[in-house]
Amino acid sequence: MQATLTPMQRSLPGEFLLSAVSKHGWRVDNLAPPHESLWLRGVDARAMPVPPRFDRLDVVWRADGRVEVTLAAGNEALTVGASAALLHEPRERLYDSLPLPAYTIETARFWRRVFRLVRIPGGRLLISWLARRSRRGV
Repeated sequence: MQATLTPMQRSLPGEFLLSAVSKHGWRVDNLAPPHESLWLRGVDARAMPVPPRFDRLDVVWRADGRVEVTLAAGNEALTVGASAALLHEPRERLYDSLPLPAYTIETARFWRRVFRLVRIPGGRLLISWLARRSRRGV
């Protein structure tokens, strides 16, 4: 028995701006937070003209590999087909749960000194000499 795949879909409200990046490629950016971006490839050329701004975006990835994108502005909606779609949804607090090192004032001071030394003539040699010297002591 073969399992039937249901399409994956996303519906995004916001203030969207459409721009053509190639003959069959579009980029759709949400100007409102959280600032999602949708990249479309293989867009039907017959879909033009499309209003450059709209307030709702619906994306359906179908089981057959095609993508349907609905652009809505008020009561008007336009559905276009594409061969591929990549949706980037940024997450503000994504890395908060990871045990990442903190960037402190002392760390900033250290790296500021390192980059200042690198810029002067012979600074790289001095840093490599200091690094070798500190490795021997460990």
